[in-house]
Order: sequence, then structure tokens, then C-alpha cells
Amino acid sequence: MKQIIQNQTISFDTHQAGDGRKIDIEELHMHKRMNDKKFKGVDIKIPLDPNKSIIYPLFEV
Repeated sequence: MKQIIQNQTISFDTHQAGDGRKIDIEELHMHKRMNDKKFKGVDIKIPLDPNKSIIYPLFEV
């Protein structure tokens, strides 16, 4: 796992901060932000629900 996230920022959220609603666990997902020079700023959204798609931006290599 350490090699997968090396030089990257990982966070988990539901995008519900402060809205007063009960937490929707189905919306829980992980953000993986690249910090290396090659893909700096790329933010990949990985849902914990295996039935949902991974969202990633298109970028040039």
C-alpha cells in the first residue's frame, strides 16, 4: 500500500460536510491526489461501492 500512495494525498469523504443530514455511507469515496511532477494535481475519485465507477480526469502523459 505504501508504494501505491507514495507522494500522493489520500482522503475520504461524502461531500456532505455541514449539511446537517445523516451521513450517506453509499456516497463514501476516496480521493487520490497526485503530488509528483508528472501528474501533479490529478485527483481520482474512487467510490468504496464496487458498483460505482472510478472518476478520473483525462490528462496528457
